[in-house]
Amino acid sequence: ECAPPPFVLNSTIVNSETDKQILHKWLTDDGFGGQPQLLYRASRDGWQASQFHSKCDNQGPTVTIVRTTGNYIFGGFCDTPWTSDGEYRSSPKAFLFTLKCHSGLCPTKMMQTSVSCSAVYHYSRYGPTFGDNHDIYIADNANSNASSYTNVGSAYECPPGQTSNAFLTGSQKFQAAEV
Repeated sequence: ECAPPPFVLNSTIVNSETDKQILHKWLTDDGFGGQPQLLYRASRDGWQASQFHSKCDNQGPTVTIVRTTGNYIFGGFCDTPWTSDGEYRSSPKAFLFTLKCHSGLCPTKMMQTSVSCSAVYHYSRYGPTFGDNHDIYIADNANSNASSYTNVGSAYECPPGQTSNAFLTGSQKFQAAEV
């Protein structure tokens, strides 16, 4: 008998085993069930967008996990490599998710509204950015400003009954505590 190795997520943000297993299920449902490797941690590698890109560009599929100063946890999966070319890109299996949000919604996976050429935005001066209307945008130096924001409902489905720019954090803009 041979069982797959347990899913190990090297995260200081996702501490709950239940949340780790939910995230693992979402990834395996889309065919990405391997062991993730930590490429970038803002508190360790630097909060500049350039640091994110130096660690994550051209590295293959990635999971971005954000914890805000309000202790909300959400993020996105991108199945195509990040770059810094200032272009929108398709990412056919990309999705957003929330594990803990202001509205109290249970952990939720948010799929793209349609497979488009605007699933992610690759720009050297921005941290990870999902969607053509920046459904999730992580600003440069996101720990020292409230310039990051959410606007779910453009390229990604906003859950029914939720306000697109407020359900994740309580307001559109937020300050990150970790990425």
